[in-house]
Formats: sequence, structure tokens, C-alpha cells
Amino acid sequence: MGMSTGASNVQLSTLSSLRFGASGWAVRCLLACVVAALCSLGAQRALALPADGELPPVPIPAHPLTYKECVALALQNSPYFVPSGVEIKVKRLDAWDKRMELLPDFFVNTNLRLNNPDGRNSAPISVSFSFGQYDPLQAYFSIGAYKIMVQRAAMEHVKTIDEGLFSLAQIYISMELWSRAALVHDEIIDVARQQKAYAVQRYNAGYGSTLDVMYAERQYEDAINQKRKNELTHQQAFERLKSFLGAPREQALTLNLENAVRQVTGDFNPRTISLEEAKRNSLEIQIRRLDNELQGYQVRLAYAKFLPKYTLGLSREYSALSNSDVFVATVGLTIPVLDWGERYRGVIREKRRVVQARAEERMKTLDFENEFYTAQGAVEDAAQDLKLVATAREIASLERQRAEIMYRSGSIEFPEFTRTVERDLEARLVALSKEFEYDQAVLKLRYISGDLHSSMLDVAAYNEQ
Repeated sequence: MGMSTGASNVQLSTLSSLRFGASGWAVRCLLACVVAALCSLGAQRALALPADGELPPVPIPAHPLTYKECVALALQNSPYFVPSGVEIKVKRLDAWDKRMELLPDFFVNTNLRLNNPDGRNSAPISVSFSFGQYDPLQAYFSIGAYKIMVQRAAMEHVKTIDEGLFSLAQIYISMELWSRAALVHDEIIDVARQQKAYAVQRYNAGYGSTLDVMYAERQYEDAINQKRKNELTHQQAFERLKSFLGAPREQALTLNLENAVRQVTGDFNPRTISLEEAKRNSLEIQIRRLDNELQGYQVRLAYAKFLPKYTLGLSREYSALSNSDVFVATVGLTIPVLDWGERYRGVIREKRRVVQARAEERMKTLDFENEFYTAQGAVEDAAQDLKLVATAREIASLERQRAEIMYRSGSIEFPEFTRTVERDLEARLVALSKEFEYDQAVLKLRYISGDLHSSMLDVAAYNEQ
């Protein structure tokens, strides 16, 4: 609601005798310098305010870090959490601005009259006091809306952290997987090296061909390249982890990968988590509910436009009766009568947006339910695949043991024995891959259900920052 500004002109008796000339220009320059100095002082004070979030980085501990220690370090150092965290503070300042709009702004202005044709008995230089745009009714109805905006910003920040914790957990589990896979690759390389030596020995003895030697050499090179690829993927993930923690590339960092899956999943049981509990923890559903509540305030603001506006003023004006300036105070009401239905359409528009917000909340709830059941199904599928792979791995291990006994007894040749060893190692790699898929499926279900952030973050604390 707009409002006209009033002014109170206060005469400066000490300047009443000033007239135009050199002294008048000096006074005007002096006043300009004072105003410029005040503006400069305000700007310097604003620039001198400390910037939020510019805290020195937390040093990286020298000991191997567990997953929870990585989380604690990321919450303090990660640059990926800074923008959403600052947004909470910005929204909180916006809310304070709305609270302060309940009080009028106050301005001091100077005025120098260049001529005086009516011979009035007043000073040519005056100071005026004015109110800025003042609409306390709209500010009152807006305060609740801005409080919800602060809560929404906090939820968005927690959602950003939750996504970061999920990505961090994925990398952490993969680091442990590749560490175990590296041991299997070492065995594959060793077997390929033995096959190469055997082929060269047979060729030198006149029993083998150059094709056998070339085939063995290519297998050996392929085994080495597979391990190098594994190491490169491992290093790339490690660099992403360091970047996420806010650590420079040259920073030394070690991880405690003992029971890594247990560190990440904790006591979470994918079979006991319920849909209702997951919906209570869902940050996206909470954000949609806040949007729905915020739209209710928009309807109130639309209705508030039907309220009358009021004006107030305090000025000092010239009175011909006394030939001097006198104070004049005014209070008025502006009652809206006809605006060709604009306010009415505004109310209808906001009410329809309420229906839209409720529909979006319902749609998000249905999408979440489908996502939750899909994640649950993925866990069950991964568990079944893991059982099948475990059986195949056990069979391959038994075949290797039998082949080793037969080889030592002379029943089979070395190439047949090594082929059985290769199948066992391949089955172990497949089993590791399926274990990783299962752990990732459980981790995703924990993330979707909200158990990941609720077990590590105090969500209510972010509303109080």
C-alpha cells in the first residue's frame, strides 16, 4: 500500500541572516560535504561488516578418516554447502526487513531556497524530515510468509547436504570395493605372468608356437591394463572425495575403509523401513507442504488489498496570516472504490494457485511413493542376484580346489589348471560387483527414506541458524 510522504521543515535561526553571494554558496557546499560525508560513513560501515561463511578451513586430520569424520569435515569445509547455507541467512534478513516495515523509515533532507518573491519571513535554508513508503498492514501480513521462506531455505539447505552425504557415501563404498578388487587383479596378473612364462618355456623347448607366446603376452598385458584402469577410476573417485571435503589436490588424505559398508549404512534395515516413516522424513514433501502454506499467505495478502490505505504527514508550511512557517499535521484515509476488478481477480488467482500447490504436493507424494517402492524392489532384486552369484562363486572356488589337487597329482596339465583359476577369479570379481550393487541399492533406499540425513543432522537446528 503506497503512502504520500510528509515533511517537517525546521528553520535554522543561526542562518536566518544569510543571503545569496559568496557566503551562500559556501553554506551550500558545506551542506553538500556533510551529506557526502554521512553517505561515505554509512558505506564504510557497510563494507566493514564481516562476511558470513568466510571462516578459515578446518585442517585435515592426519589419521585415516572414517565416514562420519568425512561427513563432519564436509559440513565445515565443503564449498558445495556454502550457497544454500548463505541463502538461509539472506532469507532471514528479508524476514527482518519485513518486521522493520512495521515502523516507518525516517529521512532528513536539506533545502536551500534560491529566491523569495513573496518576501516571506523565513530562513532560506531549512531541514526537512520525511517518511518513506510506509505500509504496515502489508508488512504485517507478509511477516508470516517470510518466516515460511526462511524455513523453506533451511529445508533446501538440508536437502543439499543430504544429496552431498549420499554422494559421499557412494564414493566411500566404491573406494572400499576397488581396494578389494585390486587384490583380485593382482592375482589375475600373477596367473597371466605364469601362463606367459609357461608358453615361453614350451616354445624354447620346441613344443609350442609363436602364437601361443603372443596370446599369453596379450593376456598378460590385458591383465595389467585392467588393473591400471581400476587404479585410475579409484584415483578419480579419491580426487572427487577430496574436492567434496574442500581439501586441495596436494593435501594428504587417508581413509579408514574397515567395514566401510557398515560405516555408511549403520543400523539401517531395508526390510523394516516403512513408507509412512519415509514420508515423514522426506525433505521434498516437507518443502511442498511449506509451499502450500506459503500460498495460503498469498491469499491473505490478496485480501489485504481491499483494506483502506492511510496517509500521514507532518510539514512546516508558510502562513500568510503570520508571515512565517507553521507546522501542519495531516491524517487521511484512501478507500478503494473501483479498480475494474483487479483486486477481485487477484484473490481468485491466488486461490487457484492454492489448488495448484495442493495438486503439486499430492503429485510429489505419489512420485515419492513410487520411488520408495522402486528402491525397495531394487534392494530385493540385488539381494537375489547376490545369492545367485554367491552360489556361482562357491562352485568356481570348489572347481579351483579340485583342479589344484588334480594338477598336483599330475591328472591335468598346467594350462587347464590356470583356466580354472581364471574362472574362479572372474567369479570373485562378479561377486564383488554384485555386492557393490546391493550395497548401493541399500544406500539409495536409506537416502530416499530420509534415514541418512535424519541420523546425522539436526534438521531443527538449521531453522535456528
